[in-house]
Parts: sequence; C-alpha cells; structure tokens
Amino acid sequence: MRMPRFDDQPVDQPHDEMSPNPRSDHPADARPDAPHRQNRMGLLVASVCGIALIAAPLVWAVTAQRPSSVPAGLGAPAQPGPAEHAGSLPAGPANLDARGRLALVARQADGSVGLKYQRESDRGQWDGWYAIGRGAAGDVVTAQDSRGGMGAFLIDTGGALQFAAEAGPESPRPAEWTDLGGTDLRGTPAASRNADGRFVVVARDSGGRLHETHQVGDGWSDLRELAGPPVDGDPVLRQDNQQRLNLFALDGEQRLRVQRESVPGEWEPARPVGERFAGRPSVVVDWDGKQRVYVRGTDGGVQEMVETEAGSGRWADSTELSGDAPAKGDPIATVDPNSTVVVFAVAEDGSVHERFIGPKKKRWTEWRPLDGQVERLLAAVQDGGGTLVVLGIGKTGSMEQNYQSSGPAPWEGWQHGLGGRFAPR
Repeated sequence: MRMPRFDDQPVDQPHDEMSPNPRSDHPADARPDAPHRQNRMGLLVASVCGIALIAAPLVWAVTAQRPSSVPAGLGAPAQPGPAEHAGSLPAGPANLDARGRLALVARQADGSVGLKYQRESDRGQWDGWYAIGRGAAGDVVTAQDSRGGMGAFLIDTGGALQFAAEAGPESPRPAEWTDLGGTDLRGTPAASRNADGRFVVVARDSGGRLHETHQVGDGWSDLRELAGPPVDGDPVLRQDNQQRLNLFALDGEQRLRVQRESVPGEWEPARPVGERFAGRPSVVVDWDGKQRVYVRGTDGGVQEMVETEAGSGRWADSTELSGDAPAKGDPIATVDPNSTVVVFAVAEDGSVHERFIGPKKKRWTEWRPLDGQVERLLAAVQDGGGTLVVLGIGKTGSMEQNYQSSGPAPWEGWQHGLGGRFAPR
C-alpha cells in the first residue's frame, strides 16, 4: 500500500479539489425523437451535477483527514525509488540496502556492534540484533556502495578508523573489519560516496583536526590531515546537486566550517559560515537542489542555513525556526518522496517534535509533538516503500521507532519492540 506523504501543507488541510465535469461521450441521436432524448439527457446531466455538488463536501471532509499521496508537481520527472535514492545518501546509522530493506547498525552499551534489519522493504518486521563487531567508541554508520552492498564505518576504542565492506542483512557475522589508519581518532566518522561512486571518509582526532581517506583501486588512500581550523564535534559529508562532496563541522569558535571538493580526492580551503552554533549539523538537499543545514543554536533553538543557489557553496544568513524550540540534542532532517524537508527534534521531556516545509507553499508548519520518551534521536529515513521511519534510543535504553501511518493519524505512535541495550551518550 502506498503510504500518505508529507507535502508543504499542514496535514489537516485538503490537498486536492474535486472538480466534477460530467459530459456525454456520444453525439446526439439523429432520430426524430432526438429533442426528447436531449431533454432527458439534460435532466440526467443536471441530476448528476446536483449529486456531485452534494457529495463534494463529503469528499473534501474525507481527504482533509490525511495528507495527499500525490507527489507534488504533476508532470514532474519520475523520482528514483527509495533504494536507488539511498545510494547517493551519506552514511548513517540506518540506511536502505539494494533490496529496499532498512538496515540499522548501532553501538550497544557493551561496545558491541549490533545489526538489525527489516525482513521486507515496506513497513516490514525486523530481524536481529546480530553481533557484527566489537569495540566501537562512537556511533556506527553504514551506506550502500556502488555495487549495492552495505559498507559500515566506526572508530574503535584504540582510536583507529575501521571499515567493514559487507555489513548488511546477508553479510557474514561477525563482519570482517579493515583498519584504515589512525591512533587518536574520536567520535563518529562521516562517510559518503563521491561522484565516482567510491567511499570517502572523514574523522576527527582528539585535537579537532580532520583526517580523510578514500577508496583507490582495490584499497584505500593513506589517512591524511585536511587543512583548516580544528573542529569541535563530529563532521558531516553530503553530496550537493552537482555530486560534489561538501564537508561540514563546527569549528572551535562554534561557527560552521564548510569545505568542498574541487575534484574527487582534492579539497578547497575550509571557510567559516554563519553564527555560533552547538552540536552536530544535519544536511539535506531540497526540491530546488539547494543544501539546507539544521543545527542547534547556542540558545537551544534550531537554526537553518540555506544555499543561495543550488551547488553554489554560498550561504544565506542563518535563521531560527520560530516557535517553542524543542531541541534537547541535535536535530535530524530528512526529505520525503515529495521533496518535503522534515526536521525532527527532541524536547526536554523526551517527546519528539516535527515540522516541515515543501515545494508548493514553501512555508514552515508549526512544531508538532509526536510524543515518545526518547533520550536521543538516531535516524530519520525512508523505508523501501517511501514511508518515513524515525529511530531513537529511549530513556530505558532500548531502540524505539515511529513511522508514518496509513490511517487518519499521520504517525503510528512509538513502538518499543526493537530491543537492544544502548547507552544514551
């Protein structure tokens, strides 16, 4: 079943207007009694129109209860399926494999790496947890490689960057991990495919210096330090609409440090952008091909920065998403199949809040609570059917999920059955 989608209107508004246009597809009868038949036809048409006018408010009332499943922009080019689209997305704790199944990797409280995955591609039940590694110091991230396999990255307790080429649902357990270098790395690495389809990975060390490695031939380049000021927090990698990688992190002055690839494997000088922020940024590409960055401000509110032109690398001033800011930790942004940008944030009481903006009205909704008892958001992604799934670590230490509903309510509600034991961090 195709799930309802976000678009740029609040979910309690109708999206499609019913416009009856009854007509006869047959020419008027040419027999002598044709005038009488035409009169009867006129009465029939009038009756149908009257019924349609009576029924229209009822149809409107039904459609007003749920968001439209019609993609924004009729006649627009067909969008790639979620599994195909996932191949261009950066690595994250949850991602789609080539069969459209969500695969979730996470560091459990004992430092082991657990794998859980959907049995089917659309709102399927989950299998796992399966142990695929040990000794993770921070979060584990995974992404599709150019063959559709699932690669995973982590920094171990010895400060080294580790890579597992096969870390998906059908991979061996435990996975085979390869040391990519480093002895003093910290936190969670950032990884993405570049324009050539090869993985690029960036990680920070204890002094905030960023280090990069990328696939070359059948192996990896040496881990090298990137020029630029030290950072305060984990980096983020994202392809822009020109398939050029962009690197984001907060510098020591809490400004956004932005660095772009000039060509695959080479980087332009880093430069600061925006005001003072806190935490790790979340980056998406919107319906116009512009990058949008969401990050906590120093006052706890969620700040937004948008590229002035798609792929330009130039940024407008940051603005705060108005309303009662629910940001307890780092916000997470994602894009639904309608190209609607959706931002999630956690309030102090553990409830998750959302707001969204889309390509039609280009106007933000208000913050809306999704309830929950979440300590930390982990991921917000599309499953194989295009349904948005939100995953987070609950206050009890278990993995929790919420996903879009096919009923009148926009979300199914938080489910606690994913199990596991995780440290909130």
